[in-house]
Amino acid sequence: MNQDQAVRELLRRAVDGVVPVPNGTSERIFAQARSIRRRRRRARIAVSALALAGAVTAGLLLPGAVDARRVQIAAGYSGPTQTALLRELLPPEVGRIELNSKPGSGKDVAIGDGMYLVAKGGKYGEISIHNFAPDGSGAHDVCAEFDTKRWTADCGKVELSGGRTLWTWRIVPGIQLYDDGTKSVAGYCAGLGLPDGRTMFIQVNAGDSLSGRRSDPAWMAAPPLTMAQLRDLALRPELLVPLPKS
Repeated sequence: MNQDQAVRELLRRAVDGVVPVPNGTSERIFAQARSIRRRRRRARIAVSALALAGAVTAGLLLPGAVDARRVQIAAGYSGPTQTALLRELLPPEVGRIELNSKPGSGKDVAIGDGMYLVAKGGKYGEISIHNFAPDGSGAHDVCAEFDTKRWTADCGKVELSGGRTLWTWRIVPGIQLYDDGTKSVAGYCAGLGLPDGRTMFIQVNAGDSLSGRRSDPAWMAAPPLTMAQLRDLALRPELLVPLPKS
């Protein structure tokens, strides 16, 4: 099974059991989302994050004392307080944030890793954060790959200080992914490559990124973060702090 086939299979498993989110209060939205995430905790991984896992090499260099202090503070977050960390890193106008699932056991994960539900004004969206350990697969042209995918557009690459590389791209809404009618949902993505071979990927979506139900009235009309806000979040060193070993 090649990488593209593996991604599609995991996505199909993730879609299994998805039910429409009810219209109404944010409390009802959160309750429904929690139920969905419990059923698909292990299978559910963002499209763009999984597609590039272990395929990119770059590097991490924290530029100064301010970032070092941020990292030290972030290391104190764990469990429920991880959501508090993300709230501190995002503008307050983004909306209410709740952690809905964590990566499966046995993975190398960082403090901020997980899938978060964002609710504002009775509407909801998603933010997913995934860190990956290096796998020795070598350098990879991210934009060359994603420019061939119908559900991605506007991929850009920026070389940063300390050997880091930042990629950003857009998810085109309404592109059919499967024969069952599942379609892509509007979103933005960012990938950060670190000099030691680690990678971090963040995806923000206007609603559930895999259910493909554009008619759901509870979805946000646009992703919960702008592309500029996503770039800023992707460069926060707090999200790279390893999760404490239990």
